[in-house]
Amino acid sequence: MLKVLSSKEMITNEQQVTAKKNKIKYMKRFFLFISFFTFFNNNNMFSQIIEINKASETQSEFSLQELVENVLISGDCAEVDDFSEQSLGNPTDTTTKSYGYFKTPTGSTFPFEEGIVLTTGHAFPAGNTINPVLVDFINGLSNDTDLETALSQANTSDATYVKFNFVPTSNSISFRFLMASEEYDGGSECSFADSFAFLLREVGTATYTNLAVLPDGTPVSVKNINDADGCRANVSFFEGYNINDTNYGGRTKVLTATATVIPNNTYEIKLVVADQEDSDWDSAIFLEAGSFVLDADLGKDRLKSDNNAVCGNTVLLNATIVAPNYKWFKDGGEITGEISQTYTANLGNGIYKVEATFAAGCPAEDEIELEFVQPPMATDPGIMAGCDGDGDGIAVFNLNDNASAILAGQDLMVFEVLYFLDAVYLNQISVADVSNFNSSGQIIYARVRNINSNNCVADVSFNTEVYVAAQPLDVASIVPVHVCDDTLVGTLSDGFVRTNIMVREAEILNGQNTADYTLTYFTDAEYTVASEISDPVNFENTISGGQPIFVRMTNNLNATCYADTSFELKIFDTPIATQPSDLTLCDD
Repeated sequence: MLKVLSSKEMITNEQQVTAKKNKIKYMKRFFLFISFFTFFNNNNMFSQIIEINKASETQSEFSLQELVENVLISGDCAEVDDFSEQSLGNPTDTTTKSYGYFKTPTGSTFPFEEGIVLTTGHAFPAGNTINPVLVDFINGLSNDTDLETALSQANTSDATYVKFNFVPTSNSISFRFLMASEEYDGGSECSFADSFAFLLREVGTATYTNLAVLPDGTPVSVKNINDADGCRANVSFFEGYNINDTNYGGRTKVLTATATVIPNNTYEIKLVVADQEDSDWDSAIFLEAGSFVLDADLGKDRLKSDNNAVCGNTVLLNATIVAPNYKWFKDGGEITGEISQTYTANLGNGIYKVEATFAAGCPAEDEIELEFVQPPMATDPGIMAGCDGDGDGIAVFNLNDNASAILAGQDLMVFEVLYFLDAVYLNQISVADVSNFNSSGQIIYARVRNINSNNCVADVSFNTEVYVAAQPLDVASIVPVHVCDDTLVGTLSDGFVRTNIMVREAEILNGQNTADYTLTYFTDAEYTVASEISDPVNFENTISGGQPIFVRMTNNLNATCYADTSFELKIFDTPIATQPSDLTLCDD
């Protein structure tokens, strides 16, 4: 039987994809208009968004090659050549070209101060003013086969790329980037993923390595990094939706592309982004200015204000580049005899600098400010004992009670003690829980940290152990000890006797094992050493006529696990019998 297909049934797969995406597009545009009017009255919203290809910035009219050479790469002597590119527009087409120069205005939350951006559409509409309309421009550029091969994908289009050769002078390269996309809307990322990659290979070899990956090797894409209910993935690398520092629907956090290379060999790198499956909705990669380092690099300053000060008196500095000659300086003065690629800085706080000379007139240099702080020590505080008062096997601990023993005299204004549940110090116990920590007995991992350096730490661990609390008989239930005073002063008792006050011991223990607890007797409720009764078997009362006796019941395994009670010692006068006269009676 011949079946005639309806026009609906004859829609191609590509048309179905486009129809689905268009439906989402109109829904998203509606919500963006709502968001636009919601934020309209917030005067700060317009100052937060980044500036892209702003007319007042000279770099806005740079070509892609000029942007790479003068914005992305740091290093005056960097060997960079053999440029090729695919992009939309001439360098002066600042509002329509598919790439550009970006800069953050005052108050912006965007993590890069400046850099370059490559897009699958137009770069300018991604910033400058808040725009509730989707960033959705078809730039008409072709696909990219290198990108498709690297990601095992097909059907890319609107590809913008720049490719060039460079010669590294160190054994590694890295640069910082983030990805933003209109496909971040809480749903589209489950089905669509525009493509991008940073492709590296040594010149003369055939295979590229993609550097745009997560630490586990997963390629960076909206499918692989998002917080959508239907396909949530690698959320820790996702910054969020509708952040408003660009006009894209969402973006990743700052990521770092890294690779190990051979110094002085020539490499080719290709930075490419493209639409995938269809030409709808734009995506972009933002590259931080100066983060592609082909120069001496001593790293970030090590300062107390950044909690990154040097721990100890020395730190190894590495120029990271291979050059014939080196010089090291401290606060502008040359350090005599230091001519190697590395230098162990040990001259105290200050600005350290390296100069590496490749050839005459071609120096590479960098400097770093260092502040040094005292490394901590961590002393084993021993077992921390707690009492289980209700028989559930759990005791409440104030872990800070061990801080003094752990610090062992170190300055509390310089060092702090943090507490963790694991030996790799990832699961920190909150400040609130530290002073009210419930435990049935476990290992606690303590870290002493210099408050001026997150990496200046010393570690130790201790055990919490739980003991059954002493539960003596309550005061009202203990029968007083009654004693007769048989010592007379004249015809009266003197009110003082010697007696064994331990006669109530079994009663006080209230069925608990004598071998597990010790009873100590005192003459006052302060339970001081001075008031302790040293010989309770032959105790002579200190108050005429009797007095209260205070008893401390202590767990023999844990002296801090005790409870108190008391009973009365009462002295009674011994009756005196007088010899009467004989009584005589007659027997009648």
